[in-house]
Amino acid sequence: MSTVRSTTSTRLKWFGALMVVLGLFSGLYGLVHLVRGSVLAGLAVLALGGVIAVVGIVVLVIGARTCARVGPRSISWPAGLGARTTVGWDQVARVLVPGRGDHGDAVALQLHDGRVLPVSPLRKTQGADDSTGLLPWYLRAGAAVQRAHHAWNVQQPRR
Repeated sequence: MSTVRSTTSTRLKWFGALMVVLGLFSGLYGLVHLVRGSVLAGLAVLALGGVIAVVGIVVLVIGARTCARVGPRSISWPAGLGARTTVGWDQVARVLVPGRGDHGDAVALQLHDGRVLPVSPLRKTQGADDSTGLLPWYLRAGAAVQRAHHAWNVQQPRR
């Protein structure tokens, strides 16, 4: 199983980790105030450090969750705050990776029943004037999903 994530997801993970570290250092600074006898200032800085760390943990978890997991038999991605959406390769007719001028804003799965499911964490991001190129992570993510689907198709017995 491989994880495919966007640049935004990676940035959220790093920003969340940085916030946790800043919260911990703020808490240590609050302990310095407590040791020096300034109880009110120490408690205030400790509380602020705790809030920063908790917010950092939340951002880190959101960043870690917003990815697609591509496996040999299926692909899954988060569906809101709850469980993940999982689609087996046996349900997928083809993988669509919309280009710059194409309809659609995310890597999508065209199912055998005709439905098209966008893989929401793998959205293409373009400039407002539509003249900028697609980001490399988006192209790599789309190619990884296509390769996994193709590998599953190759292993299936022909009818």
